[in-house]
Amino acid sequence: MTLTPSNPPIETDVVKIKEMRDQQVDFLLLDCREDKEVAICSIDGSLHIPMNETPNRVSELTEFTEKGLVVY
Repeated sequence: MTLTPSNPPIETDVVKIKEMRDQQVDFLLLDCREDKEVAICSIDGSLHIPMNETPNRVSELTEFTEKGLVVY
């Protein structure tokens, strides 16, 4: 699977994300939940930026604009 800005999926599911990870597709898994939610459980390898902090931390995401970004 190739993810590019010109053909990004709008929605996906956990099965496709698992396939992408198994195939070592280069993408960022962005966890936009609140700290208290992440404290309960998280996905290894994801980047946690709470939704309300995203505008101030968008520079951390620029390298992934060409690779792919999955937000949950």
